[in-house]
Amino acid sequence: MNRFILFFSTLLLFLLTACTENASTSTEDSESQPASSTTTIDYKKLSSSFCDCAQSLITLNKEMEALHSEGKNEEFLAMTPKIGQEFKATLECCRKAKEAQSSAAVEEQRVFTAISNNCPDIPQRLADQIAKQL
Repeated sequence: MNRFILFFSTLLLFLLTACTENASTSTEDSESQPASSTTTIDYKKLSSSFCDCAQSLITLNKEMEALHSEGKNEEFLAMTPKIGQEFKATLECCRKAKEAQSSAAVEEQRVFTAISNNCPDIPQRLADQIAKQL
């Protein structure tokens, strides 16, 4: 009988500690998980915002492509600082658009795919840079 009580007490103690550990682990897990588990990111909406942010950069890029194809190298080089500034402004706009929707981390590949699918005028290298830098 004593062995049965000892065995039962040990088993009960084991079960109680296991349940307590599971409860504290699940609480810790939910606290340490990023907001993305509770916040859904609408990648199509996000990519639409990114398209809007990138319009002036897209226009400059097209102008630079035209200058390059026409062999107007001096004018092309003169626009280089402007495109760098516009790229920074575009990234900042994209960051603000992303933060307005969610503070959760975005998935780089999903951002790239959404931009590529929803913003046909954005060059692939620009879509890649936006996706990587958010």
